[in-house]
Formats: sequence, structure tokens, C-alpha cells
Amino acid sequence: MKMIWNAMSVVAVANLLALLGFVGWLKADDRLNADRARAVRAVFGKTLTEEATEAAKAKADLEASEKAAAEAKRKDQPPLTAEQRVALRLEATEIDRQRMERLQREVEDLRRVLATERTALDRGRAAFLAEKSAFEAASAATRRALEDGQFQKTLGVLSTMKPKDAVGLLTQMLKGSSFAPTSQTPSQAPALAAGGAASTETEAAAGEEQVVSYLDAMDEKPRGRIMTELAKTDPVLATRLLGRIRDRAQFAPVPGNAGS
Repeated sequence: MKMIWNAMSVVAVANLLALLGFVGWLKADDRLNADRARAVRAVFGKTLTEEATEAAKAKADLEASEKAAAEAKRKDQPPLTAEQRVALRLEATEIDRQRMERLQREVEDLRRVLATERTALDRGRAAFLAEKSAFEAASAATRRALEDGQFQKTLGVLSTMKPKDAVGLLTQMLKGSSFAPTSQTPSQAPALAAGGAASTETEAAAGEEQVVSYLDAMDEKPRGRIMTELAKTDPVLATRLLGRIRDRAQFAPVPGNAGS
């Protein structure tokens, strides 16, 4: 027990000597004097709660004094004349009118934005309905074609042909047929040329739709052989046809379906 007490005494004396040494160093290094010591004592003499309470009280006193000074200044001013009161009232009325006009402009802007969005939604809905109708028409035409006996016969022939021969036949289908008049008057030439171009485009689109229908209805093996042969001669056309077949598999509308 005596040994423990001696050890504690040694530690206490060591701490006291260290503290005295630290204070001496502060004083020797010109970092501590009587004023700073009192300031440190004042800082740690109050609790944080007491310090916060005093700060709040000082702030409240300052606000009260400023309010009293403003009130005294207002009382010292002479009373407003009738013209000044009318001018102030007119100014307040003008401010209210400008605020009302600004609110009205904001409301009108919101209405225009809503009207624009409503128009866009209506257009989108109309486009969707038109696209849906076109897809349903194309699906109905495809189903009718699949149910047609002649379609099945042609499909069977294409499936058993050599890939090169099948590609040649499908290429002819893609070209479609056109009608070119042998005689025409000069005044009829532009109209007939425009009509012939439109007819050619329609026939080409119908031919492509027919080719896609045949390829889509084929088994995987003959379709693969035909597409491989077609990719050798016209890779762009092969890619487009594959895209059309994929779109059908995804129940998407067929782009450029002018023949249905």
C-alpha cells in the first residue's frame, strides 16, 4: 500500500512540475501575462449555458433599443399631409396593380404551356392511333395472305428451290410491275410521269411486303440459306429485310407498308 501511495505521489509531483514548467515557458516566450490569465479565467469561469443566455439577452436588448430608436425617430417626424397620404396610397395601388398584372402574365404563360403540351399529346395520340390502325391492317393482310392457298403453294416452292434461284425470284417480286403508256399528249406528260412514279413506288413497297411475308413464313433453315445468298449480292437489302422480319416478330408496325 505504501508503495502505491509513493508512486501516486511521484506522478502528482511530476504533473505539477510539468504544469509549472509549461506556465513558465508561456511567460518566458511572451505568451502569457496577467491580462491573458484573467481572460482565460473569465472564459472558463462561465458555463456554455450561461454564455448562451447572456448572448441572447444582449441581442434582445440591442433589438429593443433599435426598435425604440426607430419609434422615436418616427414620432419626431412631422405628420403626413393629405397630398403625401394620397401619393403613398397611389404608390401602393400601383404596386398592387403591377403585382396583379405579373400574376396574370404568369397565368397566361402557364396556360400557353399547357395548351402546347395538350396539342403535343393530341398529336402523339393521333399518331399512335394511326400507327395502331396501320399495324392492325398489316396484320390482317398478313393473316389473310398466310391463309391463302396460293401463298402456301408459292411458299412451298420457294422453300424447296435452290437459294440462288429463290433469290432471283424474290428479286423480281421486289421490283414489282410497272405500266408505261406508249402515247401521250405533251400536256398529259407531267401528270402521267408523276402518276407513274407514285405507282412504281407503291408496287415496289407491295413487292417488298410480299417478300417479307414469304421469308417470315418460311422455316428457319431455308430462310437462312436464302438470306445468306442474298447477303452476297445485296447486303443492304438483306439487312433491311431482316429488320422487317424482326419487327414483325416483335409485333411492331411495319415501316413503309404501302401495299397493305
